[in-house]
Amino acid sequence: MTNEQELKPLFKLFRVVWKNKWKLISFNMVIVIVSVILLLLMPNWYKSTAIVLVRSEKQMPSLNSIISQISPFGGMFGGGEDVQKYMSFLQSKRILDQVIKKFKLAKVYDTDIKDELYGNLLGNTEFIDNEDGTFTISCYYKEDSKKAAQMANYFYKLLDNLAMEVSQNQATEFRQFLEKSYNNASQELTNAEDQFKVYQDSTLIIDYQEQAQQTISNLAEMEIDRLKQKIELQYLSSIYPSDNPEVENARKRLKAITNNVEDFRNQNTYFSLSTQNIPEKGLDYLRLYRKVQVNQKITEFLRIQLEQAKLDERKNASPLYLLDPAQPMAKKSKPHRSMYLITIMFFSVLISIIYFRIKEFLDENKQQIKLILQ
Repeated sequence: MTNEQELKPLFKLFRVVWKNKWKLISFNMVIVIVSVILLLLMPNWYKSTAIVLVRSEKQMPSLNSIISQISPFGGMFGGGEDVQKYMSFLQSKRILDQVIKKFKLAKVYDTDIKDELYGNLLGNTEFIDNEDGTFTISCYYKEDSKKAAQMANYFYKLLDNLAMEVSQNQATEFRQFLEKSYNNASQELTNAEDQFKVYQDSTLIIDYQEQAQQTISNLAEMEIDRLKQKIELQYLSSIYPSDNPEVENARKRLKAITNNVEDFRNQNTYFSLSTQNIPEKGLDYLRLYRKVQVNQKITEFLRIQLEQAKLDERKNASPLYLLDPAQPMAKKSKPHRSMYLITIMFFSVLISIIYFRIKEFLDENKQQIKLILQ
């Protein structure tokens, strides 16, 4: 008895289908025919993809050579962050506006409203990080596979120009920073040399240079290390927010190096001989000599880096490379008409069966419904 009760709804449903089979067939045939016509009227969209490589070598080799000597990064920054940065450039209004104008997308998307144009364009483009130092630029274009390929390649061209501009600005800022540091160091060296000469002319003092040479050399190296760390911190601060872990670590390293330098300077013995055994004038002589020597080494170091920075600024190499240019595709990418048609047929049959089942139920219970409504 229980099984018969469970099967009763199925029998009723089957009876409804069989009773209304010609209506169901006619209704769904009409739906299918209309759907096919509408689907055939839908435009074909073609997809084309370009693959872009983010170069591993850095945009500023001179900075890289400085940092690699003291930084645990070895001068290598970016990686995945670089890929994400360039992908975000692609979604900037500066690039989107040029693509919209170049391919007359206001006509393609049938709208002149900027926000709608941006939404339609981004809806018909894909920027995907391949997580191997490359990313893809995919574009859809209506009824024209060549335009899809041209659009993807044009996105790359605009991105490459923008990346070179950013690289140029970074190289210029870095060169200006080194130039300022070099000019300050040169001025300090000149002042130290003038003071030392005046002191030599006014005193006929014993020469302690040979005894002080090694310690002066060590101090100069420490000062150069501190300068390298300052340059690294300045660069990291220009590309990352102040609370970034890399910036914070660079700041801690600079503080540690500065403390070491100050401790060295404040020792009771500046040189290999005890300062207690040196007359006051001799000690002044050694301090001035040390100042000249340290500033000479710092200035020479900055001069070499400044020349390299000037070369990098003029070179202005792009950090991007078009690994695989977009090509026109013969096969359309959307719409997927067969999938749409199957989905439409499924819901059409389902809805029509439900309709006839409800209609039969109302017919069977017409009297009860009238009583309820009264």
